[in-house]
Amino acid sequence: MVRRAFCGTSGITRQMCGAGISEPVTEITGGPDLFINKDSTINLTCLVRYAPEPPSTIIWSHNRQAINFDSPRGGISLITEKGPVTSSRLLIQKAIQEDSGLYTCSPNNTHPNSVRVHIVNGKEIK
Repeated sequence: MVRRAFCGTSGITRQMCGAGISEPVTEITGGPDLFINKDSTINLTCLVRYAPEPPSTIIWSHNRQAINFDSPRGGISLITEKGPVTSSRLLIQKAIQEDSGLYTCSPNNTHPNSVRVHIVNGKEIK
C-alpha cells in the first residue's frame, strides 16, 4: 500500500510530505500550455522525481509520434541528466508553425506527462 500526503500544489508541481513511500512523478515545467515565438528555440524540460532509480529511457513524442532526432529538419537535440531528480531537456531550434502541438515525455519507469506548445508570430498574447 502506498501512503502519501500532498503538502501543496503549484501548477503541476507536487510536493510530498510526511513519512511513507512516494510514487514517481513526471512533470514538464511551464505547462500545461506554452507559447513560443516563431523562429525561436523550443526548450522543454521534463523532470522525473521520487523514482527508486533513474529511468533507463525517456522518449519524447510530438502529437503521439516519437521525435526523430535525425530528421532532415535538423536543429533537434536532447540533454538528459540522471540522478535523484532526472531531467530531460528537448531543444528544437527555429520553431515553425508545424512544431505546435502536444509534446509528451515518457519515462520507462513512471507515467508520462504532456504539454501543449503553441507557436505564435511574436505578438503579445493577452
